[in-house]
Amino acid sequence: MKRKNSKTGYINSLIGAFEITKNSSDEFTEQSDIYFTYFTPGFIVTGKRLVVDKFEANDMESLHEEMTQKLSNGGFSKFAIASVLNKFKKRDFLEEENTELYDEDKVIILEDVTIKTGENIVSYNTAYFVLFVDQIIGVIPAVE
Repeated sequence: MKRKNSKTGYINSLIGAFEITKNSSDEFTEQSDIYFTYFTPGFIVTGKRLVVDKFEANDMESLHEEMTQKLSNGGFSKFAIASVLNKFKKRDFLEEENTELYDEDKVIILEDVTIKTGENIVSYNTAYFVLFVDQIIGVIPAVE
């Protein structure tokens, strides 16, 4: 039986719904960025989802070829490399240990991020943040 994390699916669907409808409402403009605020047990994280081009590679040799191709077409994100290397690692775990992994697609990569403690005592700003979905308690969409 394959296990799927429905929390990730719902969050991705909600983000997609806002992206699709952002030009169909007076609330959104062509230049608007869709920010979401994610509540975790210890922090409040606000940022835009970073869209990362994915690699189709299935091994290191095909990854090298794909990286070379992407470099000639403008480059690629370090997050894309991290995702494909993690995919290789998961595959190796499953092949070697007969293990069920339950962390498929359980990260959201954000950009233009503000992280606050629950009491607003400390605030951090960062260009990027990797949020693990199992830490999310709730989500609020917002436009900035």
